[in-house]
Amino acid sequence: MIITRDDKHRYLVDGRPWPSVTGVIGATLNRPELNRWREQRGTQLANAIGQAAAAHGTLVHGLASLHAEEEAFIPIGDGMDEIAELQIAAFRTWYDRNVMTLIGTEIFVAHPRYHYAGQLDFLVFLEGDEIPTLVDVKSGKSVHKDSRAQTAAYRDAALATVLADLGYTRCRRGVLWIPAGEEAGKIRFIPHDHPKEDLQAFLSLLFVYNWLKT
Repeated sequence: MIITRDDKHRYLVDGRPWPSVTGVIGATLNRPELNRWREQRGTQLANAIGQAAAAHGTLVHGLASLHAEEEAFIPIGDGMDEIAELQIAAFRTWYDRNVMTLIGTEIFVAHPRYHYAGQLDFLVFLEGDEIPTLVDVKSGKSVHKDSRAQTAAYRDAALATVLADLGYTRCRRGVLWIPAGEEAGKIRFIPHDHPKEDLQAFLSLLFVYNWLKT
Protein backbone atom coordinates (compact mmCIF):
# COMPACT_ATOMS: atom_id res chain seq x y z
CA MET A 1 0.00 0.00 0.00
CA ILE A 2 1.11 3.52 -0.79
CA ILE A 3 -0.21 5.94 1.85
CA THR A 4 -0.13 9.70 1.33
CA ARG A 5 -1.84 12.69 2.92
CA ASP A 6 -2.91 15.80 1.05
CA ASP A 7 -2.79 19.44 2.18
CA LYS A 8 -6.27 19.05 3.71
CA HIS A 9 -5.06 16.14 5.88
CA ARG A 10 -7.04 13.57 3.89
CA TYR A 11 -5.45 10.14 3.57
CA LEU A 12 -5.08 8.47 0.20
CA VAL A 13 -4.29 4.76 0.05
CA ASP A 14 -3.15 3.67 -3.41
CA GLY A 15 -4.76 6.86 -4.67
CA ARG A 16 -8.14 6.28 -3.02
CA PRO A 17 -9.48 8.32 -0.07
CA TRP A 18 -9.78 6.44 3.23
CA PRO A 19 -11.20 7.92 6.43
CA SER A 20 -8.75 8.86 9.16
CA VAL A 21 -8.92 7.47 12.69
CA THR A 22 -9.34 10.90 14.25
CA GLY A 23 -11.85 11.92 11.57
CA VAL A 24 -14.02 8.89 12.30
CA ILE A 25 -13.98 9.51 16.04
CA GLY A 26 -14.60 13.23 15.70
CA ALA A 27 -17.52 12.76 13.32
CA THR A 28 -19.36 10.09 15.31
CA LEU A 29 -18.58 10.42 19.02
CA ASN A 30 -20.48 13.10 20.87
CA ARG A 31 -18.70 15.02 23.64
CA PRO A 32 -21.29 16.83 25.76
CA GLU A 33 -18.63 18.74 27.70
CA LEU A 34 -17.13 20.05 24.45
CA ASN A 35 -20.54 21.08 23.17
CA ARG A 36 -21.22 23.00 26.39
CA TRP A 37 -17.83 24.69 26.16
CA ARG A 38 -18.51 25.81 22.60
CA GLU A 39 -21.94 27.15 23.56
CA GLN A 40 -20.46 29.15 26.44
CA ARG A 41 -17.80 30.79 24.29
CA GLY A 42 -19.62 31.12 21.01
CA THR A 43 -18.68 29.60 17.68
CA GLN A 44 -16.19 32.24 16.55
CA LEU A 45 -14.17 32.31 19.78
CA ALA A 46 -14.33 28.53 20.17
CA ASN A 47 -13.00 28.06 16.63
CA ALA A 48 -10.16 30.53 17.27
CA ILE A 49 -9.18 28.76 20.50
CA GLY A 50 -9.37 25.39 18.77
CA GLN A 51 -7.11 26.53 15.93
CA ALA A 52 -4.57 27.93 18.39
CA ALA A 53 -4.60 24.69 20.39
CA ALA A 54 -4.14 22.63 17.22
CA ALA A 55 -1.16 24.76 16.18
CA HIS A 56 0.36 24.40 19.66
CA GLY A 57 -0.13 20.62 19.57
CA THR A 58 1.51 20.42 16.13
CA LEU A 59 4.49 22.35 17.48
CA VAL A 60 4.90 20.06 20.49
CA HIS A 61 4.55 16.91 18.37
CA GLY A 62 7.06 18.18 15.83
CA LEU A 63 9.70 19.06 18.40
CA ALA A 64 9.18 15.74 20.20
CA SER A 65 9.79 13.89 16.93
CA LEU A 66 12.96 15.88 16.30
CA HIS A 67 14.28 14.89 19.72
CA ALA A 68 13.45 11.21 19.18
CA GLU A 69 15.17 11.23 15.80
CA GLU A 70 18.19 13.03 17.31
CA GLU A 71 17.76 15.92 14.90
CA ALA A 72 18.76 19.48 15.65
CA PHE A 73 15.86 21.74 16.63
CA ILE A 74 14.83 24.23 14.00
CA PRO A 75 14.81 27.83 15.31
CA ILE A 76 11.17 28.89 15.54
CA GLY A 77 11.40 32.27 17.23
CA ASP A 78 8.28 33.54 18.96
CA GLY A 79 6.41 30.33 18.12
CA MET A 80 8.16 28.63 21.03
CA ASP A 81 6.09 29.79 23.97
CA GLU A 82 6.86 29.12 27.60
CA ILE A 83 4.33 26.30 27.92
CA ALA A 84 5.74 24.50 24.88
CA GLU A 85 9.24 24.84 26.31
CA LEU A 86 8.12 23.20 29.56
CA GLN A 87 6.32 20.43 27.66
CA ILE A 88 9.29 19.64 25.45
CA ALA A 89 11.67 19.64 28.39
CA ALA A 90 9.38 17.12 30.12
CA PHE A 91 9.23 14.99 26.97
CA ARG A 92 13.01 14.94 26.60
CA THR A 93 13.44 13.78 30.19
CA TRP A 94 10.80 11.07 29.87
CA TYR A 95 12.08 9.86 26.50
CA ASP A 96 15.73 9.66 27.51
CA ARG A 97 14.88 7.76 30.70
CA ASN A 98 12.31 5.33 29.29
CA VAL A 99 12.91 4.66 25.59
CA MET A 100 15.50 2.06 24.67
CA THR A 101 15.04 1.97 20.88
CA LEU A 102 13.06 4.03 18.39
CA ILE A 103 11.33 2.03 15.65
CA GLY A 104 9.85 5.09 13.99
CA THR A 105 7.98 8.34 14.42
CA GLU A 106 5.10 9.96 12.49
CA ILE A 107 4.40 6.70 10.66
CA PHE A 108 1.47 6.49 8.23
CA VAL A 109 -0.58 3.29 8.60
CA ALA A 110 -3.70 1.97 6.89
CA HIS A 111 -5.75 -1.09 7.78
CA PRO A 112 -6.04 -3.44 4.77
CA ARG A 113 -9.24 -5.05 6.06
CA TYR A 114 -11.19 -2.18 7.62
CA HIS A 115 -10.04 0.59 5.26
CA TYR A 116 -9.04 3.42 7.58
CA ALA A 117 -5.76 5.29 7.91
CA GLY A 118 -3.85 7.41 10.38
CA GLN A 119 -0.50 8.57 11.65
CA LEU A 120 1.31 7.04 14.63
CA ASP A 121 3.29 9.38 16.84
CA PHE A 122 5.91 6.89 18.05
CA LEU A 123 6.72 3.20 17.89
CA VAL A 124 9.40 2.37 20.44
CA PHE A 125 10.88 -0.27 22.68
CA LEU A 126 10.69 0.86 26.28
CA GLU A 127 13.57 0.03 28.61
CA GLY A 128 13.70 -3.67 29.44
CA ASP A 129 10.83 -4.61 27.09
CA GLU A 130 10.92 -6.99 24.13
CA ILE A 131 7.49 -5.94 22.84
CA PRO A 132 7.11 -2.67 20.89
CA THR A 133 4.96 0.08 22.35
CA LEU A 134 2.82 2.54 20.42
CA VAL A 135 2.98 5.95 22.10
CA ASP A 136 0.43 8.62 21.22
CA VAL A 137 1.33 12.09 22.48
CA LYS A 138 -1.41 14.30 23.92
CA SER A 139 -0.52 17.87 24.80
CA GLY A 140 -3.87 19.32 25.84
CA LYS A 141 -5.28 20.07 29.27
CA SER A 142 -6.88 16.63 29.58
CA VAL A 143 -7.03 13.18 27.98
CA HIS A 144 -10.40 11.88 26.83
CA LYS A 145 -11.58 8.27 26.91
CA ASP A 146 -11.84 8.18 23.11
CA SER A 147 -8.02 8.10 23.00
CA ARG A 148 -8.35 4.40 23.84
CA ALA A 149 -10.29 3.82 20.62
CA GLN A 150 -7.71 5.87 18.74
CA THR A 151 -4.67 3.92 19.96
CA ALA A 152 -6.49 0.61 19.44
CA ALA A 153 -7.17 1.52 15.81
CA TYR A 154 -3.55 2.55 15.28
CA ARG A 155 -2.28 -0.61 16.96
CA ASP A 156 -4.38 -2.95 14.83
CA ALA A 157 -3.36 -1.18 11.62
CA ALA A 158 0.30 -1.29 12.65
CA LEU A 159 0.11 -4.99 13.50
CA ALA A 160 -1.38 -5.64 10.06
CA THR A 161 1.33 -3.70 8.23
CA VAL A 162 4.54 -2.15 9.55
CA LEU A 163 4.90 -4.38 12.62
CA ALA A 164 4.00 -7.50 10.64
CA ASP A 165 6.76 -6.60 8.18
CA LEU A 166 9.18 -6.46 11.12
CA GLY A 167 7.99 -9.82 12.45
CA TYR A 168 6.04 -8.62 15.50
CA THR A 169 2.63 -9.99 16.44
CA ARG A 170 2.19 -8.07 19.71
CA CYS A 171 2.26 -4.40 20.60
CA ARG A 172 1.57 -2.39 23.72
CA ARG A 173 0.01 1.06 23.49
CA GLY A 174 -0.79 4.11 25.52
CA VAL A 175 -0.96 7.88 25.72
CA LEU A 176 1.94 10.05 26.78
CA TRP A 177 0.17 13.01 28.32
CA ILE A 178 2.18 16.23 28.44
CA PRO A 179 -0.40 18.63 29.86
CA ALA A 180 -0.65 22.30 29.07
CA GLY A 181 -2.04 24.98 31.37
CA GLU A 182 -1.19 25.01 35.06
CA GLU A 183 0.31 21.50 34.91
CA ALA A 184 2.71 22.30 32.05
CA GLY A 185 6.02 20.57 32.62
CA LYS A 186 4.52 17.43 34.12
CA ILE A 187 4.24 14.21 32.15
CA ARG A 188 2.48 10.87 32.52
CA PHE A 189 2.33 7.70 30.43
CA ILE A 190 -1.17 6.19 30.53
CA PRO A 191 -1.19 2.55 29.33
CA HIS A 192 -4.19 1.20 27.46
CA ASP A 193 -4.72 -2.40 28.53
CA HIS A 194 -7.89 -3.59 26.77
CA PRO A 195 -7.13 -3.73 23.04
CA LYS A 196 -10.05 -5.93 21.98
CA GLU A 197 -12.71 -3.84 23.75
CA ASP A 198 -11.21 -0.56 22.56
CA LEU A 199 -10.84 -1.77 18.98
CA GLN A 200 -14.46 -2.91 18.98
CA ALA A 201 -15.45 0.57 20.13
CA PHE A 202 -13.55 2.11 17.22
CA LEU A 203 -14.97 -0.35 14.68
CA SER A 204 -18.47 0.49 15.89
CA LEU A 205 -17.74 4.17 15.27
CA LEU A 206 -16.29 3.31 11.86
CA PHE A 207 -19.48 1.42 10.97
CA VAL A 208 -21.61 4.42 11.93
CA TYR A 209 -19.27 6.75 10.01
CA ASN A 210 -19.55 4.68 6.83
CA TRP A 211 -23.30 4.23 7.32
CA LEU A 212 -23.77 8.01 7.51
CA LYS A 213 -21.81 8.40 4.28
CA THR A 214 -24.08 6.07 2.30
